[in-house]
Amino acid sequence: MHNFISHTQTDTSDRAKGQPFKGRMRCVQRKRRIAIMITVMLFTSAALLSIFNPQESVVAASASATSTPTKAATATVTSTHSIPLPTSTPSEPDLRNPKFLKDSSLIIKDEKCDAPCWRGITPGETKWNDALNILLGEPELGEPQVVSIPDSGQAVGASWQPIGGEPCCQIISEDGETVASIFLQIAPDITVKQLIDARGEPEYALGTPGSATQAIINMFYPEQSMIVFAFVAGAETGRISENSEIIGVYYTTSDRMDLGIKLSSLYGWKGYQPFSAYAPGAPKPDYKITQSVTLTPSPSVTMRPS
Repeated sequence: MHNFISHTQTDTSDRAKGQPFKGRMRCVQRKRRIAIMITVMLFTSAALLSIFNPQESVVAASASATSTPTKAATATVTSTHSIPLPTSTPSEPDLRNPKFLKDSSLIIKDEKCDAPCWRGITPGETKWNDALNILLGEPELGEPQVVSIPDSGQAVGASWQPIGGEPCCQIISEDGETVASIFLQIAPDITVKQLIDARGEPEYALGTPGSATQAIINMFYPEQSMIVFAFVAGAETGRISENSEIIGVYYTTSDRMDLGIKLSSLYGWKGYQPFSAYAPGAPKPDYKITQSVTLTPSPSVTMRPS
C-alpha cells in the first residue's frame, strides 16, 4: 500500500561551499532514507485504515522528502484514492473480527523475542528471506503473498492470514533484504487492561474516527517501537475503557518510530476517557507533542504483485 519516492537533489549551494563529494552523498542517502521510511509508514497506515473498507485491498501512496533549513522536514505523500471510512450500514465490517490472527504475545513477555520482535522476526534485524521462512513454518498461518512496491528500489511487502481466517497481517522491507515493520490485525481476545498490566501505560495516544459505532484509539509505545490499536464504540459516544478490545499492533524500528511520532500531533495518555479526549479534530486539542514533519500531495502510483 505504499509507494516510494522519486526525488531530485540540488547541490549547487553545497558545491559553492566546497562540501566534499562524500558529504553530499551522505546527505542524499539520508534524504532518501527519510523518504523511504515515510512511505513504509504510510503503507502500514493505509493498511490500518483499510480495516474500515476491506474492498481497498491495496492502497498506493508515493512520498518524497526534501530537507529544509527549518526545524520541520517536508515530505510529499499521495494515495491513489481516498479511503472511505465506514457509515452505519449492514455491510460495515466489524473491526473486532474473530477470524483475524489469534495472538497473545502483546501480554506475554518473551525474553528471547519481545516487542518489537514477533515470532522471531525483529524489524531492523531479521533478513527478509528468513522472515518469509519463519512465516512458512508457522502451521496456523497461510502462505505469505509477496508484493513489490513500484518506484521504490527493492522495497517489498508480504501479507498473510490464519488458516481458515481472513487477511490480517503484513511485513514490509524497504531494501528487500531486512524487515522494516510488522503490522498485525488480531482477534479481539485481549483487553486494554491486560495490555497496560503487561506493558504499562502508553506514552501517547490519538484517535482514528470511523463510524457511529466503530473507531480506534492508537496507543503509542516509543520505547518498545510499537503502536497498539484499541477498539472504541464510535467517535461520537464511544470511550476507551479497561475492557476495550485490542484489535491490532504495529511493530517497527526505533528510527521509524521516531519519524512516525514527528509526523504526528499526539496527546499524552490521559487514561480511560471518551473518544473526544483523543480526537484528532478537537477544537482546542491539548497535544503533548505537535507535528514536526509536514506532508503535502504528490503524484500517485500503485502496487503490483511480484
